[in-house]
Amino acid sequence: MKKGIVYPAGHRIPYCVDVPDKITCDWAAKTIGCEWVENVHPRRLPEGFCMIVDEEGLLKPNELNHVGSWFYETDKHGEPIVGNVLILKEVYGDEGPEWAGMDDDEVDKIFNLIGRK
Repeated sequence: MKKGIVYPAGHRIPYCVDVPDKITCDWAAKTIGCEWVENVHPRRLPEGFCMIVDEEGLLKPNELNHVGSWFYETDKHGEPIVGNVLILKEVYGDEGPEWAGMDDDEVDKIFNLIGRK
């Protein structure tokens, strides 16, 4: 089964989740514990990957997401990522961009970006 990676807010340990064949906004929101999601393309993630964040994260009492903020280059522009984030692949289907799960090698590639698994 294909995977996604959840990086929890704070200094908590990341973990993998099984992803459905068709990933919806509702599934992504439930997975990271929010109501509305935003798809962002951080420069520190390889091309073809995306990060799903809480659209209203800064309006809530969320903790800083250190890994998400690093991917997003908060150190360069000062806009933090708060709350849990979900890393997925982004592929092009019949209707345009779609979210997709990762195989084990792709999961390892993402984990290796921050030097831990």
